[in-house]
Formats: sequence, structure tokens, C-alpha cells
Amino acid sequence: MAYTYSDVKLSKVDQKQQAAFYIAEAGANEAFYDIDSYIDDLINMRAGEKIEFEYIKFEEQFGEQPSAEVVLEKQEDQEYDYVIKSTGKIGEQERAVSKEFTIKFEEDESSTINLPEGVGGIFRDEFRKNGNSGEINGDIYVLSGVVIANPLDKAIKGTIFVPRHKVNDSQMAPLPHEYDINWYNQLSNKIEELVSSFPEEAIFYDSINETLNIDTKDKTMNIVVDDFNSNANIKVKGDGKVNLYIRKNINLNKNLNNNGDANQLTIYYAGHSEIKINGGNVLVGSIIAPNSDVTTSGNPTIKGIVIAKTLEGNGAVVNNGENIDVSNIISFPVEDNNGREIITAPTIEIK
Repeated sequence: MAYTYSDVKLSKVDQKQQAAFYIAEAGANEAFYDIDSYIDDLINMRAGEKIEFEYIKFEEQFGEQPSAEVVLEKQEDQEYDYVIKSTGKIGEQERAVSKEFTIKFEEDESSTINLPEGVGGIFRDEFRKNGNSGEINGDIYVLSGVVIANPLDKAIKGTIFVPRHKVNDSQMAPLPHEYDINWYNQLSNKIEELVSSFPEEAIFYDSINETLNIDTKDKTMNIVVDDFNSNANIKVKGDGKVNLYIRKNINLNKNLNNNGDANQLTIYYAGHSEIKINGGNVLVGSIIAPNSDVTTSGNPTIKGIVIAKTLEGNGAVVNNGENIDVSNIISFPVEDNNGREIITAPTIEIK
């Protein structure tokens, strides 16, 4: 990568200053040209997160090696707006520029996505494992890449899928494109739609505060409840399935379907309240709560899949089960976002 200048009237310091500007501009342009290499990571970023790297493929100038330090950053409160900040350096002289751009998705035909096979948990913002006991038996997908557990291999018996630039362990792998933040947002919208519109032929409760013994007679049963209270319990009989839609308050203090099968029960919650699972309780079924923080303590066991904004676990065992039918938990259409348009603003100097 090279540049030239011809104004011989500039002092050496001025020349270095001008050259540093060209280096900064070249770094911003190179980053923009390479943007396709980072597109999946950018889509999965949260506001304020950054990708940082350095370009050094410049010809030597004034006996020194120029460099451009580049930052790709997601802008606050904007879903797909980003900025490239590039600082050109030659010796002690440096100049900085910025270039804003927007990723615009072109709507295409929708496709249907099931949950990935072998999944134990999908978390938008964070997975945090405290203490030495408990584990997740299955793969986890952490869209932000924030995974806090030591050691990882004892906390998670599976693969950890994170954004590509967050892969820093042999147990980690890049997130598949189809399970990005756009997919998660569509999942959240789908759950809100399911809970608010009510399934056909549903059984409605204002509140549940006792044990329900449900014989599915090998069919799917839908239960809608406003408040699932502290003494509530569900026991499922038969080879059918119970979908439990909780509209307002959720309290999982008791064993749920503890002698059953994980395919028999799925709990859907669209609210934003924290979900606490404490003590030695056993929940046999899956929890789909994309807007909630889930916390566990006291060695509870979840034999199913957990989808939540965050999971903070202390002693919990989450087991995805050997025979969970992921297509039976949730399957929904998603927009095909392979068609993308990148709209850019001019490069400007940062003063």
C-alpha cells in the first residue's frame, strides 16, 4: 500500500502530519473494503462493542513504518449503524478519521428455522457460571460472546458458539449465520406473538397455585395463564405435549414434570421479569424466555433447553437430553438476510 505527495514547501513535521492523515484515510478505506469479512460479527455486536485491528502494509516513510489503528464500532441506539475510526501514525505524528455506514437488509423469501440439534442454551447477552458445581450438557450459543466460566470444559459439555472475533478457546466455534441477533429478535417477536394472541383451543387460567395433573392423551395441549405462582406444579402424562404460555408473573419454585420427559413440556414467557430457579428442584422441560434473565442457585436440574437474555448459574445442571425433538419446541419463519446493502457516509477527520 503506498501514497505520494508533492508539496515540497511543507516542513518535515507538516509532511508527516499530512502523511499521517493519508494513512488514516487509507486505513478507513481498507477496513470498509474488507467489511464483508466482518459482517456477521458486526450484526451480532451490541452498542458500544468494538472490533480492533491494525494495518501495517504501508511503504516506509521518513525512515519510519506507518501504521493505521482501526476500530469498527456499533453506534448507540441504532440497530445496524456503525462507524469506522482510523488513526494514522508515523513516528510521533498521528491523525484520525471516521467513516459511518449502515447495513441495510434486503427482504427476500422467508425460510423456516428450527432450534439447532444438540443445543443446551441460547443466550443473547451473557452466560455466567459461578462456582465449581453444575454444568450444561449440550452446546450453547452466546450471541454477545460474553462467556464467564472457569474452567470452561467443566462448565459446558459441548461447543460454545460465539461471534467470530470472540473465539479464543479450542472449545469455541463461530456462530452460524442463521443464529445471529436478527434471528434472536425474530424469535423474541414470535414468542410475544404466541403469548399475546393465544393458541387455538387453549385452556385459560387467571392463576395457577397448585399441582396440575395433565393427561395429554397423546395430543398437544395449550395452557395460557396470567400468573404461575410459587406453589404451581405441572405433571404430564402420556406421549403428547403441553405448551405453557405465561403472560404476566412466573415463579418456578417447585418440581415441574420431574418424572416426565423433556419433550412433554415447554414453557413460553414473553415478559421481562427475572426467572429464579433455586434449591434442588427438577424441571423436566424447556424454558423459552428471550426477554428474561435466568438465575439458578442451590443445584437445581433443568432437563431441557433454556433460551434467555442471560443465564447466571450457580450449581445448576442443564441437560439438553438425548432425544429432545428441537422441531417440536419452536419452528418459525425468518427473513433471508443474505441480501445486504451497505450505505456509507463520507470519511471525515476527527479533530
